Amino acid sequence: MPDVEKRLENIEEKIDTLTKAVSAMAVQDEKLMHLTQQVSALWNKYDRLMDSDGIIAKLRDHQASCPKDQLKWMWVVLIPLSLSLFGIGIAMIELYIKLKPAVEALNG
Repeated sequence: MPDVEKRLENIEEKIDTLTKAVSAMAVQDEKLMHLTQQVSALWNKYDRLMDSDGIIAKLRDHQASCPKDQLKWMWVVLIPLSLSLFGIGIAMIELYIKLKPAVEALNG
């Protein structure tokens, strides 16, 4: 009889080990399914971006319609204009510093 009990305990231990292994496999399977869904969602986003009617194609079309030559000439005008305004600002500050004592003498 003790032989049968030993064998039953042995079988129970093996069943417990198998149960733990099956549980671990179920958890891993759930993680794999979740990762598969995430990868599938990423590919769908990629396909929507790169599709012929996707966002990237629309960006390319929009950039192709930009007036590059006109923008180049705009910088040619904008830089000298900005430098001129900067120079006028400095001249106004210098004039204010020079005239401040005279204005204070008239007011004071």
